[in-house]
Amino acid sequence: MQRLLTTVGGLLVLGLVALMAREVAMNLGPALFEPTRPGADLGDVVSNLSRVLGVVLSMIVALCSIAVPLTANVYTPKLIEIFVADRTNRVVVAFYVLANALVAWNLYVIEDAGPDGARARTFLSLVVTMIALVGIGPYIYYILRFLIPRNIVRNLEREVLEDFATAARSRDDEELAAARAGALENIKYLGNIVLRSVDRYDRDTAFEGLRALRAVFDAYETRKDQLPPAWFDLREAELNAIGPELGREVERKRAAIEVAVLLELSLVLPLAISRLPEIVAQVASLTRRFGVRTAERQDHGAREMVTLFFNTFLRAALQHKSSDAFYKFVYQARRFAEEELDVDPEHSQKVAFFLDYYGHQAVRMGMGFLINVVAYDLASLTDLAYRKQAPCRRAILELLLQLDRDSDGLLQMPGVMKAQVILAAKLHTRGEEEPVRSIMAELKKVPPARLEEAYAQIVAAHDEHFWEIADRRRHLDHVEAEFRGSIEQLRAELLGPRAPGTATQRFLKSPEGNAGRRAIERHGPALRQRRPTSAVQHEPPPVLGRPPSQRLTPPGAAGGGGEKPPAASS
Repeated sequence: MQRLLTTVGGLLVLGLVALMAREVAMNLGPALFEPTRPGADLGDVVSNLSRVLGVVLSMIVALCSIAVPLTANVYTPKLIEIFVADRTNRVVVAFYVLANALVAWNLYVIEDAGPDGARARTFLSLVVTMIALVGIGPYIYYILRFLIPRNIVRNLEREVLEDFATAARSRDDEELAAARAGALENIKYLGNIVLRSVDRYDRDTAFEGLRALRAVFDAYETRKDQLPPAWFDLREAELNAIGPELGREVERKRAAIEVAVLLELSLVLPLAISRLPEIVAQVASLTRRFGVRTAERQDHGAREMVTLFFNTFLRAALQHKSSDAFYKFVYQARRFAEEELDVDPEHSQKVAFFLDYYGHQAVRMGMGFLINVVAYDLASLTDLAYRKQAPCRRAILELLLQLDRDSDGLLQMPGVMKAQVILAAKLHTRGEEEPVRSIMAELKKVPPARLEEAYAQIVAAHDEHFWEIADRRRHLDHVEAEFRGSIEQLRAELLGPRAPGTATQRFLKSPEGNAGRRAIERHGPALRQRRPTSAVQHEPPPVLGRPPSQRLTPPGAAGGGGEKPPAASS
């Protein structure tokens, strides 16, 4: 139905265009060269055209004065400035104002003009009015598209990138200061859009704003080496905007733009924790991405600021009692440390220390179960450090081994020992005996019952993927098949051979079990010495616990065609 209506509407528009073209082609010549109306009649025509143009101008003014401020109130006041500065808006509004002025002037002078002058003025007014009428539709469409949140965000993003380009080619201190101030201001406007979108549960606009902040950060990291030294000298107002102490540290580390972007994320995070958890995941991912970008450029000052914000976000998750947010930021911080193992192992060790610290902060704040997540991530980081033979591998392992130092808070937290068990199995499979001995010495301090329970949970995790939607998708207790042999070997070393299960113990206490045990003790040595060959057909072993008259005859054997029921007793 919608396609039919669209087709009919398009045909009607084409028909009207063709009709207007025909009318203009047939009547343009006579109207110019064979006039039949006196000047007074032409004055009435111009008067009508003037009223039409006045209505058109009123519509445009009403649309702009209502739609633009309302949208600016919803997203950002910067929209009004962008709208006014837009070249298309300036040209169109100027055209409609000048068109009204032109027709009004023609209306005033047409009665005193001669016949030829009156015809020319009337024709000019008609052409201007028709252009205005035809153009009002596309311009309304342009305004509505201009006010789409996605386009507002992209306009702000473009202005920031233009400020970076201006700073890269300028050497004038005042121009540099103006470009830096404009970039910082527009970054705040982008953060404001994200914040208001989260407040209204507008996920699409919030994600678009975060995308723009990421693009700004990436573009700045690309151009940062091209910027002159004067760009990094912040003024007093810019320092006070982020706090005097932090401002001076930012200036010293040349990380003003990075900190401006991260500050907007820190404002968005508390609201997103309670409203849009998917925004929390995006903020965590962006923070890791920013850290990796700064590490790739060897920008230690900016990377240090990213790390500080990572810690701030972990603290915010604990303060809001959000285990989900803590889970996401620990995961991304661990990935950040893993990606830095090849670039700066010492900083990876520092990130591991922070994970340990905030894990114990969670214990002290009554959320001790969160340290399980920290344990798994530290174990994963340690495993990768040993695979890469990173210099910090032993230090990170020590953090994992000492993770359960808050014994009072970790009595019911099996994740720490399971993470250590899984790590020991992986290292044992690869032949890393020294760290395995350290982990085994730590595991021997655990009560056997709790250790047996942890092993049972690890062995039971057969599915690699977790049965719920999560960032990692991987089941934390799952162990690949290549490491399961080491799991059993280390378990036997810690707890001894596995005790028989309940069903096995019940069978061994039964008469059949006693008879079977005596038969094994009596015939076991002889059976172990026999070496059957493929050319000899052996009889099946006797069914223990049944008299010969009740044994089963295998299919195809002499004297029967399959299983026979026991003979009835007299």
